Amino acid sequence: MRTQIIIKDTQIDLLHEVSINITRQLVDIQNPGGRKTDRTLTIEIPGSPANDKLFNYIFDVNIDLKADDAPQEIKHFNPHKKAPVVIYIDSIEQLKGYCQLTDVVITARDKITYKIVCYGEIGDLFAKIDNQEDDDGNPLKAELTDLDFSEFDHTYNRATITNSWDTSIVVNNSAQSFELGKGYVYPMIDYGFGTAVSAVPARWKTEYFKPGVYVKQYVDKIFEKAGFTYTSSFFNSELFKRLIVPFNSEKFILTQEEVNSRLFYANRSGTEVTLGFLVHKNIPSSAQPIVFNTDSPPYFDNGNDYNTATGKFICDKPGYYKIYTSVTARLKYTGTPALTATEIPGGVVFPSIGVFVENSGLITPVQSNNATVFLNLPVVTNDISDYFTIT
Repeated sequence: MRTQIIIKDTQIDLLHEVSINITRQLVDIQNPGGRKTDRTLTIEIPGSPANDKLFNYIFDVNIDLKADDAPQEIKHFNPHKKAPVVIYIDSIEQLKGYCQLTDVVITARDKITYKIVCYGEIGDLFAKIDNQEDDDGNPLKAELTDLDFSEFDHTYNRATITNSWDTSIVVNNSAQSFELGKGYVYPMIDYGFGTAVSAVPARWKTEYFKPGVYVKQYVDKIFEKAGFTYTSSFFNSELFKRLIVPFNSEKFILTQEEVNSRLFYANRSGTEVTLGFLVHKNIPSSAQPIVFNTDSPPYFDNGNDYNTATGKFICDKPGYYKIYTSVTARLKYTGTPALTATEIPGGVVFPSIGVFVENSGLITPVQSNNATVFLNLPVVTNDISDYFTIT
């Protein structure tokens, strides 16, 4: 037989030659996104043992289309998914694309006929882009976020920003000479950082700059992902190479994995710690550390950055951090003689628990936003107050 139809790597049975009436669509150069692929007329395929296996006995209402077909000699045909098809006439490829099962006809004598329509995608860039599938064969909507730009990963700092203007960019972890239209650039765009950028002279901080990706780089990635190349004086013109897609978010967002790697949660285990302190004008004149000495489950230290012996968190990933601390304590007056309420007017202000941040040898105490004021304190020597929590 002159005609051969291969569906999902399986040659189907035919009773007679098939008239392949293919409609060739002209490319509408004014609307390339609306380009159509080759399309055949409906093809009727007879029921046969091999064809029935291929189409998964779809005429049987009891068939489970989700059943595992791994052990099957012929893989099942799922009408909800695209099936690759190739049509040959005299061993010459006439159409390559995918087919759609549109109807199953059962006659009075239980004769089965399958009706399919074949769509060709030979050389069709837009069909190739649009017909992406996930690992399970389900169709995906093609979006720019599907493109992989990981080779341009780089450190966000002053040098990388200024280099991107006309010196170099980072490609696969190494510097590559600047090329207009390739990779990324840091444009000077006022994202609303205040008067600094509008002052004379303007003062731009590193954090004011956000990366942009060249439009040409997007075009190159789209063609690369679809397996095509192009020759275009317009795409390679200096005007087009200068177009960029600016940063369109309010801030850089870490992945959940990156966030988790920065988390730690420690606790104090063991007996109650007794610490002494003196207060003068609400400023601690002496302070002793309360070390949270365990990060064992249910506590944790994902990045192995917290030292349970010293109570220090060594920040090895630059950024902005929030550290929450909570301590349950009680006050004991150890002085003599006993005090009276008139001798502590307004009570005692106990500063909230804080942390100390060390950077290049400079140590800065950082307290939380509130302080605890005690009006009803123990005023008799060795009297102890009720428990309270400082956060």
